[in-house]
Amino acid sequence: MDIDFGDIECQRGLSKASTSSVHANLIESYESGSQGDDIDGLPKLMSDEYSLTEDESSLATPANTSGGDTSSEDAESEVSEWYPYKYPFCRLPTDFGEPLSERARGRLAATCYPGEDPDNPEVYARDRFWVYHIKNGFHVVMDDLYPSEDGFLVASRWLRNPKFHIDKWYWRRVGQMRWIPDEEIRQLERQRVGFNLPMGRPVEDRILGRLIRSYSPHASIDEDTRFTCVCREEIAAYEILDTVSPTRVLLPIYKTENPRFDVARWYRQ
Repeated sequence: MDIDFGDIECQRGLSKASTSSVHANLIESYESGSQGDDIDGLPKLMSDEYSLTEDESSLATPANTSGGDTSSEDAESEVSEWYPYKYPFCRLPTDFGEPLSERARGRLAATCYPGEDPDNPEVYARDRFWVYHIKNGFHVVMDDLYPSEDGFLVASRWLRNPKFHIDKWYWRRVGQMRWIPDEEIRQLERQRVGFNLPMGRPVEDRILGRLIRSYSPHASIDEDTRFTCVCREEIAAYEILDTVSPTRVLLPIYKTENPRFDVARWYRQ
């Protein structure tokens, strides 16, 4: 039987290097010695380039700015009272945004309107439309395919109507702009394959989402039963019902038209 004594000596040298070293799936454990050092020519399993710097390590734990031991109560007091998250870097956006405009843009997109080239990829671009709120209760719809146009005005109360189809409304506006007869516009609409969804309730969803995230952070809009929100056009307000308090609060519509409005803070006050 042939015996390779050189191979035996090599294995013996490796076994003497570290008696408590375990290698499995690129995981390395040592009871003594430096984990990152090379051992008798063995390659490092973890490079220094993947280790955390001092700045990155400081983000993993809250900083102690008082010079002494900071209790959990002190750390929580640094964050706004009403916010459910403990550390500042866990905060989510609190601005109300523009839910009506965002929903309208999504409902208008991905549609070839009368007289447009269906082979033109710009027709179906997701960023084709821009919708802005202006004064006197109107929104303006801007279309990148028609940059020379001043835009189309649409009543904001129409956008707040859950059954309003803004794509059907825009279908007729484009046909009229292209001087297509009304009868042909209706005929083309009947031949259209598929329609976008109606507007729904984007503002109510945004209100509920902000309140639920503040008071029930582990629940979703479908799961949470504490809050309900209904639009009351006759009094120009959103009615918020809280089953825990129980309270009935009226949120004026004009406040939701401010993109920087913080509905959770307003409700807490």
